Amino acid sequence: MGWLFGKKKITPKVPFPEGKNFNEKALQFNRRAPSEKVFEPEQVHAAVGVNEPISTPEQAPMDEEPKTEELNKEMGANEFVPPKNPFSTAANNEPLFIKVEVYQKILNELSAIKSNISELREASKSLEHSEYNEDKNFSKLRRTTKSAHDKLLQVDKIIFKGD
Repeated sequence: MGWLFGKKKITPKVPFPEGKNFNEKALQFNRRAPSEKVFEPEQVHAAVGVNEPISTPEQAPMDEEPKTEELNKEMGANEFVPPKNPFSTAANNEPLFIKVEVYQKILNELSAIKSNISELREASKSLEHSEYNEDKNFSKLRRTTKSAHDKLLQVDKIIFKGD
């Protein structure tokens, strides 16, 4: 093999590294059956509190925000604090004030959405119309092909009948 690739290099044999000692018991499984961890939907709903009615607390004025440290002391560090409902003021039938620029931006976006919807309707109508014409043209082509085939068969009969 030396003539094609050259001489084979002799490399010293490297000893295999010794592994760390490990505990045989670490590879054994627990002999007793594990407790089943199947949660039913009712248990989840009860834990989350889905079925409980939501009560909206009275809102404090914006100037007097309670400090987070006081809230943590009152509620405890491990309790879950549900987020405030942003639509709670709309439910009280109070007027909602927004900036004129924001209102105009919303109106412009709505008009753009309406124009996009009308363009989609027109595209849908043209697609439906083209599919109808495609089917109509296909059936016309099929009739023409069939009549040409019939005429060719008729000509074939006439030609070979005369023999």
